[in-house]
Amino acid sequence: MTELSTNDLLVNLGAIVIKNNKGCGSILYKTTSKKVFKKWSIRCFFVSNKEFYFWKQKSKRRVKKISIPFTHFCKVSGIQCCNDKFGKFIKFNLFYKKKNKIKTYKFKSYEVEKMLEVYKIINNNMSDHFHGKYTD
Repeated sequence: MTELSTNDLLVNLGAIVIKNNKGCGSILYKTTSKKVFKKWSIRCFFVSNKEFYFWKQKSKRRVKKISIPFTHFCKVSGIQCCNDKFGKFIKFNLFYKKKNKIKTYKFKSYEVEKMLEVYKIINNNMSDHFHGKYTD
């Protein structure tokens, strides 16, 4: 892959690629159904120095991309390292203010090392920090 972009990007489950301060791959996103049922759903993502995109991978269907630009309306939570029956994972939230509401996007990944790099890209390009800059 020479150039990372969202055009015709198909991603293997759990794969994350980082190149030139950009990243793409698959991530787990917490979805809700009428605020009653919650589950983790696989989403593809692309992160650059300007915004974070994610979408559900569907073949031969129109894809609805969600874009979260890194502006003063966007904040990132701290990062959590947790364990469950499937292994160790990284979890974080993105908060985006739309009109009078704050939308919370919850993400997690079992690719711990690569996800830390994605988190650094997000945190370093955020214009307003929730918990300050991430440092190793």
